[in-house]
Amino acid sequence: LDNPEVEDSDVETFNVEECARILEHADEAGCLPLVVLSLFAGLRRAEVCRLDWSQVNLSERTITIGGKTAKKRSRRVVTINDTCAAWLAQCAEPKGVVIPVAKQTLDQRIQNLADKAGLKEWKHNGLRHTFVTMHAAAHKDLPRTAYEAGNSVEVIKRHYDGLADRKSTRL
Repeated sequence: LDNPEVEDSDVETFNVEECARILEHADEAGCLPLVVLSLFAGLRRAEVCRLDWSQVNLSERTITIGGKTAKKRSRRVVTINDTCAAWLAQCAEPKGVVIPVAKQTLDQRIQNLADKAGLKEWKHNGLRHTFVTMHAAAHKDLPRTAYEAGNSVEVIKRHYDGLADRKSTRL
């Protein structure tokens, strides 16, 4: 049997103006931790939903994504950059689940956020895709980007490399 050929779909990212509007309304929509951890640390929505605040260490500037939290079931330690730290200072808790609501409730909150931010549609993992695209462009270090994102270098090259330039990485 031949393996079916599946075309890679293009990643969808948010532009700077969309990100600003999302951040402006994220707290009132009940989505601030999800937005911050996805946009500024590159976590997948599912990873944020499985994350406990005890895995977020603001003093050490790290987020430990354990095997039970990660998509690939492989542990990684994500760096909290200055922007992420500043936003997390507004919403971080000492312990407890980061997203303490059911999937359906979170879906409603995200739709509410999209409406408030004036978005035509919410791009699936668009915040994470924006982070990975911008990280690859800003650092020009694909192995580092791959590690932070929990992907292989090949995935980063295939989906994210060259989608943005250094000038556009200022969020």
